[in-house]
Amino acid sequence: MANKMQRYEKEMKLFEPESNLEVLSQVPIRPKAGYQYIYKWDKAKCKRYYFKLKIGPGNDYTNEFSKHAIECSLHEKQLLIWYQGDNSVVVDFSHGNAKDPEKEFHRTTPSVLSQLRNVKEKLPSQVYSELELATPEQSGRHITDAPRNIQQIRNAQSSGRKAERLSMDAIGTLNELRSESHFVNDIHLAPSLLVICFKSNTIEEFKQLFNREDLFLPSLTYDTNTFKMNAYNLSILTYRQTEFEELPVIPLMFMIHEDKLGAAHNFFFMRLEQLIPELETTETMVTITENDENVINAIKKYCPHISILRNWQHALKDIKKNLQILEITDEKEVKEYESDFMRLLDQESMGDYKSILAQMYLKKWKRDFSNYFDEHIDCDMNIMAAWALRSFGLSLDSIDSHSNESFYLTMKQFDGWKSYSVDMMVICFMRIDEFFMDKITRGRLSMGDYTLREHLSDSYCQDDVVAEAISVDQLINSIECEMKSRKSMRKRMNGIKRPSTAIEVDTKEENEKRRAISQAVDTVVQELLEDET
Repeated sequence: MANKMQRYEKEMKLFEPESNLEVLSQVPIRPKAGYQYIYKWDKAKCKRYYFKLKIGPGNDYTNEFSKHAIECSLHEKQLLIWYQGDNSVVVDFSHGNAKDPEKEFHRTTPSVLSQLRNVKEKLPSQVYSELELATPEQSGRHITDAPRNIQQIRNAQSSGRKAERLSMDAIGTLNELRSESHFVNDIHLAPSLLVICFKSNTIEEFKQLFNREDLFLPSLTYDTNTFKMNAYNLSILTYRQTEFEELPVIPLMFMIHEDKLGAAHNFFFMRLEQLIPELETTETMVTITENDENVINAIKKYCPHISILRNWQHALKDIKKNLQILEITDEKEVKEYESDFMRLLDQESMGDYKSILAQMYLKKWKRDFSNYFDEHIDCDMNIMAAWALRSFGLSLDSIDSHSNESFYLTMKQFDGWKSYSVDMMVICFMRIDEFFMDKITRGRLSMGDYTLREHLSDSYCQDDVVAEAISVDQLINSIECEMKSRKSMRKRMNGIKRPSTAIEVDTKEENEKRRAISQAVDTVVQELLEDET
């Protein structure tokens, strides 16, 4: 020990005030060779030391310019930092995943990212402006102490919300809902969150519409893009209740998921096939969905007997986006393209469609749009246009989710669930599901908004108490009140102060309970994955 102290005697003297070294609490940006300073921190531990210089993406490092850190036990929470070598080897480079290889990458400090994750009540643009002003470029730390852009703030806020939503309290509530209400049926925590919700009586209601000579087959709609969420994705499977003249849209299954790729959709349709094996023997069952390759592949893999139709509304949205990309923005011209698409959709046969399309290609449309239409729209007209829908007892209007569809309007009118924790979101969906099942019950007894088909007027009688009719506004108000009550209760429970001994006992019991929950979930996931394999 004495030999080491003698060896570094010169360096130890640099810790003394007489050395006149700068004392910093932040690492300087781009220091020169030979630069020395004392790094001092307030926290009890220093977790990381950096010694090599990274000069490119991947594992491209150099020792030609390095940082040396010396710690002295006589000076707590301080380090002597000394840069040595040739600082000319320092180069800027892009991030390993960057699309633009010429764009320099500078890692934002962890403290700034942590700050961004905790600011959830402000808009990203507002946060960006405030931090930009607080970190002037003249300081030299602007590139690491300020957010890179508004998208980085948006991503950090989303990460913060996600961590908050997936708390142990939320997981516990989800498991309670699974055991008590049986609305939550699948919970995956790893590798990413996935929750599938439905009521068994809703599934049975749907099955009752199969193979009926007095009714045409109900169509399914799988929607993954209509309802936007902040931290997670929401996919909903709905069906048309064909007992009623209005053909109301009824929710069948909900899925909250992190993964937007194929894994989540694969699992969803695998579960659908397990829950309703009757789909395999049901003639001309159709699913209407957007042009998502992951969704289409999942349906073909797990429910190959279901015919897939493309939602023309989503196709129209894609056309509008492409018009903007092609800089076709004149309002009158855009309306003409939209009108042309609707005219093509409404033709009586494929032959009529091809004849009119040829005229538009030759005389009316710009070449770039014609190329886009030929590649992305024309190939799906045989599963989207009126003549294709007619063979399934459907029409363009029956797929129009904006034409007085109370389910879609209810979901859009009540968007409070977007800011709730996962378990609170699930409770919202459960109340909405109950709301529409009550509407079906009242409709069968001629007491509600739905008109039962005439030949079924004597099929149902009132044996049980029927839930009182409520409006959408009343539904939303009741859900909001329930959410406030649950949040208040959770806050009070988390804020209860217990004696220290009781805390140790409660913590142990709680940990055992959580461990049991985790093991149960892992077992279920493993079994399902083995079934899928």
